[in-house]
Amino acid sequence: MSFNPLDIAKNFINQSANSISTSYDKVSSDVINAVTPIVQSIKPNILSSTQSTQPIQPTQPIQPIQPIQPIQPTQPIQPIQPIQSNINSINLLTPYEKQYESQYIGCYTDDPSNPSMNNLLGKVSNIYECINLGINNNYEYVGIRGGNECFASNNIPITQSVDRYKYCNVGCDEIGKGNCGGFFYNQVYKTSNLNNSNIVSEQEKANTINILENFISSDNDLKKISIGLNNDNFNCFKPLNMYIIFFWLIVLLFLIYLLFEYIYQKKIKN
Repeated sequence: MSFNPLDIAKNFINQSANSISTSYDKVSSDVINAVTPIVQSIKPNILSSTQSTQPIQPTQPIQPIQPIQPIQPTQPIQPIQPIQSNINSINLLTPYEKQYESQYIGCYTDDPSNPSMNNLLGKVSNIYECINLGINNNYEYVGIRGGNECFASNNIPITQSVDRYKYCNVGCDEIGKGNCGGFFYNQVYKTSNLNNSNIVSEQEKANTINILENFISSDNDLKKISIGLNNDNFNCFKPLNMYIIFFWLIVLLFLIYLLFEYIYQKKIKN
């Protein structure tokens, strides 16, 4: 009899498979036998609990959604009416210009081919200087053009009168004095109603401004005092020389020293 390893392996595998199959059948039988009584004991409780539950009540039917009412159209928005301006044009002027508003005639075009005023009086830096030149040269009307040119005539210009704030809007050479005409536009004033009080007030105003500017720019109190005392517009005495003030200060200190020395010596004697 020959020895065949392959046959031995086949026999071993067949025996193992049979053993596993027998073991599986036995385990399955044991599990079924163990589970069956448990299921039998639980099943009546499950059935009784199922029968005791109340049937689910049907829910209320969903009400249909009411259709949205269309939005009523509102009244059309009325356009905003422009506010009527009640502001007087004089409010647009500087305080300096308002002084001469009673003499103001208008803003007139001054085309080089058709000038509104032929007589050039010279260069000026503000309205008053031009009006004063017209008075000195016996003209009834003067016109300021381009910020510093002063013209004169004995008649009101016959050229077109235009909007002052749109065309006569070139600032005077002197800052803060408002506008002095425009380029090819004359800002016209009459000279007959010039009040001399304006001249005085302008001089006083200029002096006051100069005093205040010097006073503010001073870096010490003593200098500020001397500025005020040194101005000819005030009715007060002239400032003392600084050396004289220093001399009298030394004298005062010396007198105070002598006074204390006298008091001290008197106390020693007593």
